Amino acid sequence: MEYLKANKTIFIFLAIGMIAITGCRKDDHLEFPAPNTGGTGTGGSGGGAGEPIYTPVSGTYWTDINPEPGDRIQVLATVEDKLFVSHLWTAGLSALYNGTTFAYCNQTILDFGSGSGLHKMQQSSDGTWLASGSMGAYGAYSWDGTNAGYPWGTAGYVLTNAYAAVKLGSETFIACGASPRVRSNGVQVGNDLDGPAYDLIEFEGELIAGGGFSTSGATAVNNVARWNGLEWLPLGTGLDGTVADLDIWEGKLVAVGSFEQNGDGNTDCKHVAVWDGVSWEPLGTGLSGSVVVGRKALNNGTELIIGGTFSYGGGVLSPNVIKWNGTNYEALAGGAPESIGEMAIYDGDLYISNQFLITNTNFLLRLD
Repeated sequence: MEYLKANKTIFIFLAIGMIAITGCRKDDHLEFPAPNTGGTGTGGSGGGAGEPIYTPVSGTYWTDINPEPGDRIQVLATVEDKLFVSHLWTAGLSALYNGTTFAYCNQTILDFGSGSGLHKMQQSSDGTWLASGSMGAYGAYSWDGTNAGYPWGTAGYVLTNAYAAVKLGSETFIACGASPRVRSNGVQVGNDLDGPAYDLIEFEGELIAGGGFSTSGATAVNNVARWNGLEWLPLGTGLDGTVADLDIWEGKLVAVGSFEQNGDGNTDCKHVAVWDGVSWEPLGTGLSGSVVVGRKALNNGTELIIGGTFSYGGGVLSPNVIKWNGTNYEALAGGAPESIGEMAIYDGDLYISNQFLITNTNFLLRLD
């Protein structure tokens, strides 16, 4: 893999209510040998009124736009027509990227007294954006888009580090590593899960939790469970390892993580699996490599983007990031140079960031 680097000049200036960094430089282009996968992808568009129009994810090289490579990016999300980027920059806790400049929020971790920042930004079905992580005493905050400089509004009810937060109806559910693992308005939800909950999502009107747990009370749930309003129930026979992330793709629930098979013993469900309403089914033959963890699943219409630590998807070489086009896996610009921790699609482009803190070489890559 060859890195082609250009000199960069970044001018920093103050703007009203925030700090903006203007990229007056030629972007760095990172090129990796791209295998011939024989696929082009179909992309797709929303078929109903009000549904988003999807642009097929494609490109031949990665452009690094990270203005602070010494800091690890922890969260990416497309919020209010901007790319939301969060990590512990000296200038702020988070920023919005408009395709050219980063507008930093004035609110920093110092405003919360302590913490390690955000883990996740996610949107509920009613449009509410919630942030989860570790900021002072609380682990979840609402997003106030009317105040770009100080966007974090009402605090959640969890007095600990949180991994995910989602609103269903009038209730806000928060996933935690510490017991109780799922809470609503500060109260334990059902019989406690016996391990951490890493993600929450609404699916077919029910709350779904994924994580590293086996049971809820006496009920076996095997790392993914649904809340029916009264109790936690399994989805089929579950998965045999930790679920790191959940998403919905083509009306189906998708899980990625460190599992090797579903509870029925299907070994093609390696690190990525799809719930079809009856059982967990594979996408091709899953992910493979010497070290394999699925960390993110990202819906893009008829395409599903998967990021994490791996070498292959269904036998197609594309380290750490790959696309499923609905039929086959396709490589994305030869893959990524390090393990991927976050992904987002903004203005039709795929953005990825690495999972681990690497001194002065952390990246925010755009597929061009």
